[in-house]
Amino acid sequence: MDKISHNSTYDDEPARAEEKCNKKYPDVGRKGTTYLFLWFDPQHYGHCYGYHMIPGHAGRKDPACSAYAYMENAPEEIFYDFSCQLKEYCLNRKPGFWKNTRFFHDTFHGFSHKCPPVYKSLRLMLLKKINTEICEQTNAFLQHIKYSAQAMGMAKFNHYLQFFMHQWSQKKKQNFCKKNVH
Repeated sequence: MDKISHNSTYDDEPARAEEKCNKKYPDVGRKGTTYLFLWFDPQHYGHCYGYHMIPGHAGRKDPACSAYAYMENAPEEIFYDFSCQLKEYCLNRKPGFWKNTRFFHDTFHGFSHKCPPVYKSLRLMLLKKINTEICEQTNAFLQHIKYSAQAMGMAKFNHYLQFFMHQWSQKKKQNFCKKNVH
């Protein structure tokens, strides 16, 4: 698929074809726990486009199904901690939808994976300006509300989450505007 794509992932060829991802998801989730999958725009200030709830830890199916279900076109770039496997999953299921998407690890996960360097966002100068860690930053922020949220029903939790995500987005937007004014 990459050879006919208009926007190939490979700006340079992988160093070694035998390099494989070593990512393994630990079994740390508690039974009955709901998880969130959130979509962000890392180029601007980290605006959260939306979220949906998933029954366990996010894997490669969650972003693939979510994007296909809710987006008219696939994003040009995806930064995901499991990008090497996500790319394979996406191109095997809906290659036409994903043909112009480039897949990268966020900077945080790029150091711990043993995938080919082609998935490392830090190797491309244009991507160094992008906040690829916005998801990790938001997860840290959401840890502050998780204990309050555990006692809520779904409707109240959704309202609570939307309120705090709005607050978070406003804070990120203000910081972004301050940096770009000077």
